[in-house]
Amino acid sequence: MRWTMLGAATALLLGGCVVNPIPEGYSGGLAHVTDTVTRRSDISHDFFYLAKINGFAIPESLSTTEGNRAPGAAQSPAVVARDIPAQAATFTLIAHTHYTASIYALSNPVYDVTGDVTFTPLANHNYVVKGVLGPDYSAVWVEDKETGQVAGQKLEVKGSAAVSTAGKILN
Repeated sequence: MRWTMLGAATALLLGGCVVNPIPEGYSGGLAHVTDTVTRRSDISHDFFYLAKINGFAIPESLSTTEGNRAPGAAQSPAVVARDIPAQAATFTLIAHTHYTASIYALSNPVYDVTGDVTFTPLANHNYVVKGVLGPDYSAVWVEDKETGQVAGQKLEVKGSAAVSTAGKILN
């Protein structure tokens, strides 16, 4: 129980004020969005996730992963899936390389792409946040799970999306 409370407190500190992605009183259709995580190495993963809707932070995979881990414990990524309103909105997407311990980020590459896309999710559709992170090209996007069609647009960095050393320390 002690670790559960600690994990919940950590998630709140890391995620700030997190809200339910479905506003109170909303009665319209729903779409479903799932974050993804790609294993980079034994000590790192690339997270591709939906972080905010219309500027409001929602539950997401990176904060959930950190919140579920006891200090010093091995880390297994948590993948968050959630229903969202099927209505036009601005979605903040993040692609980020994350290490099991922050010290690894000081001597290994950390890539990051963050930005907003606007689109109208279709009711009863499943979407997935996808991406790629690398030294020459990085991107994050939302796509319809069934058709593979990109919803909104891809957020792309042609060239390096590496975070500076100062940024790495903050991870």
